Amino acid sequence: MIISDREKTLNLLIKLGFIVNLQKSSLIPSQEITNIRALFNFKKEIVSPTMERILKLEIEKAHHFREKAHYYRERAHYYREKPLHYRERAHYYREKAYHFSEKAHYYRERAHYYREKAHHFREKAHYYRERAHYYRERAHHNRERAHHFREKAHHYRERAHYYRERAHYYRERAHHNRERAHHFRERAHHNRERAHHFREKPHHYREKAHHFRERAHYYREKAHHFREKAHYYRERAHYYREKPLHYRERAHYYRERAHYYRERAHYYRERAHYCRERAHYYREKAHLI
Repeated sequence: MIISDREKTLNLLIKLGFIVNLQKSSLIPSQEITNIRALFNFKKEIVSPTMERILKLEIEKAHHFREKAHYYRERAHYYREKPLHYRERAHYYREKAYHFSEKAHYYRERAHYYREKAHHFREKAHYYRERAHYYRERAHHNRERAHHFREKAHHYRERAHYYRERAHYYRERAHHNRERAHHFRERAHHNRERAHHFREKPHHYREKAHHFRERAHYYREKAHHFREKAHYYRERAHYYREKPLHYRERAHYYRERAHYYRERAHYYRERAHYCRERAHYYREKAHLI
């Protein structure tokens, strides 16, 4: 989500006519922005000097207090050579020198602390640069994946066209089979009328029984084939249900295809049952003759 929002923002800025300097820009969202030696903290709503500026000020203060300590040590040495009332001044300035030497030590420690913090933030900056490089690679990878899925979508559109043609072919086959069924009903009517003449031809009916047994075996194989196709498209539907949104439509499509092939398998099972009954009928007729 962050990567897509960042890409949308960059594209919007480029469309509006801005030139983005990617080398000097930080593309990682942050609540803290450094600009002209100032750190803007939008979360706390404050503006403070940068860590480098604070470190420089602490070093200057430590240097200043070292110079003051040196000055007061010289003053103490000067007043030790003076009369008694100046010795008191010397004692006072020695105490002040000791005080400023402690302050110098304190600010040296503060400078060391801020140097460590600066080192820590440099390491964090290096870490976030590596993260930015990683996400740029991820964005490139996702663009390649998008191209791959566009190709897959094109492939499945071609497959859809192929299966529409197959559906048209099977509709024509269904129309042909209905015509054949009508033809066989007429033949059955004709055979019932000629049943008296065919009592003396048991061999013919045995051949008809064998023919319908073969037809029953053929339709059983067709039913098995369409059951396997229905199972395949159920698996394809389950596979595409696990994909993103644009593949859920493919999953729905393959569920419908699976339902269609289950109906086809059921139809051919009924045809096989019908042919087995016809074969049994002709075997009985041959037996009676």
